[in-house]
Amino acid sequence: MRRVWKAAAVVGALAVSCMLTDNTSAAGSVTTTKDDCMTAWAILMSSHPTVHAAFPHVDYKESILGVAKWRPHWKVGEYVAGSSQSFDLQTFDTRFHEGGTAYVAHCGHGATCNELAREVLKAYPELGSPVVYCTLEPPHILENPQGF
Repeated sequence: MRRVWKAAAVVGALAVSCMLTDNTSAAGSVTTTKDDCMTAWAILMSSHPTVHAAFPHVDYKESILGVAKWRPHWKVGEYVAGSSQSFDLQTFDTRFHEGGTAYVAHCGHGATCNELAREVLKAYPELGSPVVYCTLEPPHILENPQGF
């Protein structure tokens, strides 16, 4: 039964991840931004209430934190604009998908967000395709920022 729930979680997370992007990207790939971007946002994973029972928020958060721990030079929780290897993690509600949650990194350097997104995808390819944006403010599809 656990395997069925995990499969349902994966399918649901992939569906929400695909809905959250406003540009087209291949499944299982990262949509990157410019490496020299001074402030970037990476939507690393997304979920929806229909899959929370099988893969709750805490599992998404622990998965991302686990990837971050693989790189001891990364400074998690230390976002500074223009600073590479530093980022803050946040969750957001999704603007156009009621009940959806996005797990997001705010990076001080585009290359850092690109690298983090690639590492998350490598570790959890079944959970969607991360998208990285070069923008001062969070991407327009995110609202109601919360702690991680």
